[in-house]
Amino acid sequence: METNEQDGLSTRYARAARAATISKRRRLLSLIIAALVGAAAALAIFIAILLQSDVAEGSRMEEAARRVLPLSFNLADVEDEMPGGGLPIPWPDDGLPDSADSLPTDKLFITAERRGYHEKDLRLVIPVIDIDGPVYDGTDTATLNKGACLYEVSQLPGRGNRNVSIAGHRNGIKNGKITEIMFYHLDEVGEGDYLYLCDNEKVFRYLYNYTVTVEESDWSEIYSKGYSSLTLTTCTPIGVADHRLIVVAALDGIFYKTENFDFTANNSM
Repeated sequence: METNEQDGLSTRYARAARAATISKRRRLLSLIIAALVGAAAALAIFIAILLQSDVAEGSRMEEAARRVLPLSFNLADVEDEMPGGGLPIPWPDDGLPDSADSLPTDKLFITAERRGYHEKDLRLVIPVIDIDGPVYDGTDTATLNKGACLYEVSQLPGRGNRNVSIAGHRNGIKNGKITEIMFYHLDEVGEGDYLYLCDNEKVFRYLYNYTVTVEESDWSEIYSKGYSSLTLTTCTPIGVADHRLIVVAALDGIFYKTENFDFTANNSM
């Protein structure tokens, strides 16, 4: 009888020990899983920070921007992923406010929409000075040598508070002589002239607004202007290039793109 009771107690003790061991293992496994989840989250945040840090001091973007319009401030201060920059554009016009209307007009920033831009997604047409070519992605030296280049802090075309900002060289030097490049005749764009941006579906027509010359460190003209605009920048004077010539146009209309679209040069025609 006594032996049976001892056997029973031993069995119960063994079961309790196994249960305790299993419980400890489960708690340990839960802690390991929690630690792995936390580490994965931290890694995701770290990667996201790296992906969003294009504008850090010494980055490719800062170097490129300095070559086009030298900065008077640290581009690391540029705000990123501003609200409204990546939402669909209502088109044709459905009467709704545009998502870009909330964008600021007193600072530089990068939108998710801009980050999605691909080389040659846009085409720039300025009939009055015979420009018709693709818009390249970014303003580093090699890209600027190709033609018209979309600023990293630009917006994309559409209704609302958007400023499509494009840079381009004005002249080169060959055998000691000045040569004409993309924006050589940009100063000839004037009253009544149309400028166009095209994507795969639409033609955005802009009407000339004004021309201004600014210091090479003045970024204010590529801030959002409170209306839909196109801003073209190049160096001036020709052969000196210590200032920037800026041409600004306002969105005049959005049209379906067709093979025989009429790129009228001036609204008097």
